[in-house]
Amino acid sequence: MDNMAAEAMPIPAAASASYEDARVYRVNKLTLPSTGEPLDIRILQWRAPLSCELRVYPYLTTQAVEVCAFAPKYQIEKNRWKLKEGSKVINENDIGEYAHGKYELYTRSDPDIKIRRRPIVKKERQSGIFGGTVRKKDGYRLDLTNKSDKIKKLKIIERIPTSTTEEIKVKLLEVKSESKVDYRIKNDGKIEMNVTLKPHEHRTIEIWFELSYDKDMKVNYCANSTNKCNF
Repeated sequence: MDNMAAEAMPIPAAASASYEDARVYRVNKLTLPSTGEPLDIRILQWRAPLSCELRVYPYLTTQAVEVCAFAPKYQIEKNRWKLKEGSKVINENDIGEYAHGKYELYTRSDPDIKIRRRPIVKKERQSGIFGGTVRKKDGYRLDLTNKSDKIKKLKIIERIPTSTTEEIKVKLLEVKSESKVDYRIKNDGKIEMNVTLKPHEHRTIEIWFELSYDKDMKVNYCANSTNKCNF
């Protein structure tokens, strides 16, 4: 048998990439294969501490979601993420955004938290005309249930209507519950509440507000809609 000689093909050097500035990168020694497969190159990585909490926005959705926030070392240029917990992928297409001076990731929903939002049936005496001013009392009820065997701490972000004119006044009257609710009023009529639910606990929170305006005005608002409610 004739001797056969083989000549090894040179192996191309591995491509490398570096971060130069926001949306500016440098790629070295790039060789694109003819297979049509995408070539992924790691550019940079860093570690950052996460702070996570359960949040609910009942005026938008009754689903409780874990939100994790961190301070990015570099500018985040894309709001789509693949999240892993160790080697396990927990979200293939997560959404993130800058908020409150940090970057927030909405990681996963919590199926053990059940929330129902419904309007409160008002009595006629709760609204009326005083002089030439209409005072209309309105509100809604939140029913919260923790179906798990663990304590759940929730941050609930609710809202009441906001007025776009000085002729209409809106004020929060009461946040009512059997246990005291830790809450504060924020911009755009938003109410931020911190609630702790014991295992299998059911809790009801009522939110009351009042509108006042001239009796000759016609006022329409959406206190219980999933849309943003302005007059």
